[in-house]
Amino acid sequence: MLYVYIAAKSGMRNIFSHLHFCKEFSTPFIKTTRVGYCLTTMEVALQLLTEEENLITMEDEVEVVDDKHFEKIREQKR
Repeated sequence: MLYVYIAAKSGMRNIFSHLHFCKEFSTPFIKTTRVGYCLTTMEVALQLLTEEENLITMEDEVEVVDDKHFEKIREQKR
């Protein structure tokens, strides 16, 4: 989620062009390093921001972190 936040708040112009450029000119070795990991993570974050069915709403976040939600799950397992 941090990468999604960074991508949303960066204000970077043509971020998709930059991402495509980095992917196009990276080598197979770079793709297996930390830089490649960061590049792939940024790509996924941008996909999450642009594809409507993948958007996570605040209601979803609250449901996940709500203690009552975890209590309901525990009760269902009993």
